Amino acid sequence: MRSINAIFTLLFGLAFAGGGLYFLGQTTVPMVQDWVAMQQWQSASGIVLNVERPDNGVEAEYEYQVDQTTYRGKRVYVAQFSDNIGRYQEQLQHRLESSQSAQNSITVWFDPANPSQSVIDRDMRWGLLVFVTIFCSVFILIGSVVAYAGLRSTRKNPQPSLRQLKQQWQHHSAETGSSMEFKEFVQQRRDLVSDNNPHTSANDHQYWQHKKEWRNNEIRSNANTQMIAMWVFAGLWNALTLPLIFVLPQELAKSNYGALAGLLFPLAGIFLTVKAVNLTREWKRFGVIKLVMDPFPGSIGGHVGGHLYIENLHQLDAIYKVELECVHSYVSGSGDNRRRRETIKWAEAGTAGVSPQSNGIRLSFRFDVPDNLPEADVTRSEAYNFWRLNLRANLPGVDLKRQYNIPVFKTGKVSSTVFHDLSAQMQQKREDQAQQIEAAINRGDLDDTALAPVLRYINNGDQHEFYFPMFRGKILTLFAFVFAAGFGFATYSINTQFGDGAFSIFTGVFSIPFAIVALIATIALIYVPLNNLRTRIRPGEIAVSRRLFIVPIGKHHIRSDELKELELYRSGSTGQGVKKIEHFNIRAVKHDNNKITIAESINGRDLAEQLKHYMDMRIKGAA
Repeated sequence: MRSINAIFTLLFGLAFAGGGLYFLGQTTVPMVQDWVAMQQWQSASGIVLNVERPDNGVEAEYEYQVDQTTYRGKRVYVAQFSDNIGRYQEQLQHRLESSQSAQNSITVWFDPANPSQSVIDRDMRWGLLVFVTIFCSVFILIGSVVAYAGLRSTRKNPQPSLRQLKQQWQHHSAETGSSMEFKEFVQQRRDLVSDNNPHTSANDHQYWQHKKEWRNNEIRSNANTQMIAMWVFAGLWNALTLPLIFVLPQELAKSNYGALAGLLFPLAGIFLTVKAVNLTREWKRFGVIKLVMDPFPGSIGGHVGGHLYIENLHQLDAIYKVELECVHSYVSGSGDNRRRRETIKWAEAGTAGVSPQSNGIRLSFRFDVPDNLPEADVTRSEAYNFWRLNLRANLPGVDLKRQYNIPVFKTGKVSSTVFHDLSAQMQQKREDQAQQIEAAINRGDLDDTALAPVLRYINNGDQHEFYFPMFRGKILTLFAFVFAAGFGFATYSINTQFGDGAFSIFTGVFSIPFAIVALIATIALIYVPLNNLRTRIRPGEIAVSRRLFIVPIGKHHIRSDELKELELYRSGSTGQGVKKIEHFNIRAVKHDNNKITIAESINGRDLAEQLKHYMDMRIKGAA
């Protein structure tokens, strides 16, 4: 099955890239070739015989003379395809119609080697060239990435070379005093990284020490690598996009104000450059910040902790946030949606302990790690697990931000020198918040909780009204708008820019997935912000009504003898790790197992549990 998926992905990627190459070969390449050739053409005087304006283009017929021979031409401009970028077509049509009605002559450019080949406007439309080139390049790039992913997914996990195995055997023998034969070592090592032994611990024989950055208990962050990579990426992006700035004045002079959209690319380059500068400032101020772990390596079922030493910094009153994440990295999707993603399987964060040192400060931290989490993968393949430590602090001048890839394995060891317990710190914080939520809801002060932005609660004696108004899902609405606008514009552009002649069938079929996504996103864009829910509870009954703006779209009435229970339903989540927020709905479950939503858009399980209990008690007639 994996092989079939890989072949399909490869073929899809090749087709996608092939489509981009085909577009490029039919648009950009001949346009540039013709423009270069036309710069050597000669001019002649001609008259316009006829002008027509089909969709997204201008067609004209004209006569001109070369050496007393009369020729007729139909080519108007350099590009041989229609488009609606800017007002070029409209202005050209107006100019030709004016010449025809006034019987004025026009300048025609002809090929001296073949005078029957001619054109009226031989100037390059740089905005059109840039747009078409970028459009085609995006398809080629996406298709190439997808095809490469398909090829790569057919490969097995990489095995170490014989030379690498020999070096590892020598290192292992020197470290442990083992008399294991090289042949036996090779077999054990290859079994370790084989797919046939997924449960073998990478900690066996301490193979993890062969990873260069884990050989010593002084682990460095990725700050330097990240800074260099950002400068390289920013440099390449600016080199490719800055020429657009020189093209824009020419397009604006022709009233092609749509070309201003091209400024987005240089602006993105400025953003990347600023990012690179900020990373450089951060690196220059803090330099190398080494992590000394205790225990080393970190322990699943025990502790992950240690000390971070920051030189030339004496800010003792700042909040230094340390975050530990267990991350699963994998490749998902197919076609142009195939990409590497991350899922944070477990995360916890807290404020590190700070102590002064002679030349700076020392940060201390310790986490209690559950025993059901995966180890860090030493040999990374298509899907793997790794452990990440993040350090952040808002400081005057330049903020501190570092990230570490650390070794964590099932050793069961605990820290011997670190006593600043971040897990206990966060547990106490969660308990305090839960008690505050419970007290507020029990008092009926729902506005004093995180429910306030999504719920309007009114208590009229024995009737309790819970109203969930419009415009609750602001983030989902924003995502829906982005998808609807982006895919809608892509559908429109594909069919209008290249939808004439032989392209029409190909572009029509090619745009169907874009149109489907745009349609679904548009429906979500209407429903998500405009739907509202009203639940009225009185002892022994529930009345529920839902509207889309002011239009009723659902209504239910439930008696207590029909009600089986209230249940929590997890409707989704946003964010990951310590920033992950789970969203819950409360549903009334009837004895026939019909489920009706009576509350929604509740952030956090504790809050949802307390609201469910409060609503349940009101149904039962409790005061």
